[in-house]
Amino acid sequence: RRSPLPATCAVTLKPEDEMPYSAAIPEDIRFGYGVRFCLREFLLPGRTLFICGKHSELRIREEWNNSGIDFDIVTVSGELPLNELEDILSLARKENYRNFIGWGGGSAVDCAKAVAALTGAPGCGADYFYRRRQLPGRDNRMILIPTTAGTGAEITSNSVICDRETGIKQSLRGAGMTAD
Repeated sequence: RRSPLPATCAVTLKPEDEMPYSAAIPEDIRFGYGVRFCLREFLLPGRTLFICGKHSELRIREEWNNSGIDFDIVTVSGELPLNELEDILSLARKENYRNFIGWGGGSAVDCAKAVAALTGAPGCGADYFYRRRQLPGRDNRMILIPTTAGTGAEITSNSVICDRETGIKQSLRGAGMTAD
């Protein structure tokens, strides 16, 4: 049994000390065994890009190869380097993907959020990373499937990216980074 805090530990906050907080989370959150098998009903017409950790690629291929869905897979590991974001973004724009599925841990989910948010945007990823441009809204579908318990990346509206050339690590942030 815990004893209550002694009165000398009490903290009194004044109204000017309080900070407002808010959280923007995805509107539709589904979880439980087999939920991922219902993904097809949420996809927009057009191509799909899975962004996953290396351990998820085989499972995705096994489950989706006979689905009738036109998809590709990109694997990522560790923190997302800016140059890798640029490569995946270039692929996404060239292939005109309409659906982005982040499947894996925080790195795969963060990468999917960044690519989905930037695919229809002008400029390169570095423009947004270095705050030369504001993140726009997006017109594609983003679905996030976390396979680890820890980062909470699937419910945040940011994506952690690092520029290994400069050593800068920071987040892209914006409403376009929230899952559908």
